[in-house]
Amino acid sequence: MPGTGGWRRHENTGRAGAGAGLRPHQADRVQRVITEAALRGYLLEEVLAWLLRSSGYEVLTAKDDQDKKPWRVLEERNHGLVVRGRGAWHQADTLGEFRYVPPFSLPVRLFVEAKFTQNRVRLPTIRNGHGVVHDVNENVMTTVAAASGSPRRPRTRYRYSYAIFSTSGFTQDAQEFALAHQISLVDLSMPDFAKLRTLVSDTAEAVHAAIGGLLRREWEVVAEWSAGTDCVDQVL
Repeated sequence: MPGTGGWRRHENTGRAGAGAGLRPHQADRVQRVITEAALRGYLLEEVLAWLLRSSGYEVLTAKDDQDKKPWRVLEERNHGLVVRGRGAWHQADTLGEFRYVPPFSLPVRLFVEAKFTQNRVRLPTIRNGHGVVHDVNENVMTTVAAASGSPRRPRTRYRYSYAIFSTSGFTQDAQEFALAHQISLVDLSMPDFAKLRTLVSDTAEAVHAAIGGLLRREWEVVAEWSAGTDCVDQVL
């Protein structure tokens, strides 16, 4: 079972080949499908997305950008949503847009980065956030080409900000750099967030166990089938 250091081999049922269970490389593959640590990070991102919605933000996806290339600034790629900057595309764990535009200002968008780790977040992570938000805010295109023969229309600009949530806090130099460059840090290691940390951790453990159990059973079915057992009759 997950958390016990490996999968327990299938008990011998008396059928030919049924006691073979998972071979070592198969068990390793099951455990590598997705780690419990990765699940904790993903679930924390989902919690923060809910928090954004409850705080007046709309959580954005690539479908929220209706412009065509090369004017698109949001795309969906292998690792999720990316945002176009002046010099590169940048991955966003979660991207929110505030529902209300401040008077005489630009619409506000917020990068949210989630860190469910054992160690405090260090300076390089904060420095990366600063680089991302600076590059994205520098990506200025004043007009967008409309349909053929139509006049060009103004392109909406946004003011991007960056927030990092950590379940283990931040180092001193990371905090100082964030304060100097207006990167928001939210320390989820405080006692007030203990229930949130426990909820995410327990849910990740349960989901990881469920996924592992399903994959384990699939491998055992394949092993029994290939060994010529009566697995086919059981399935049918």
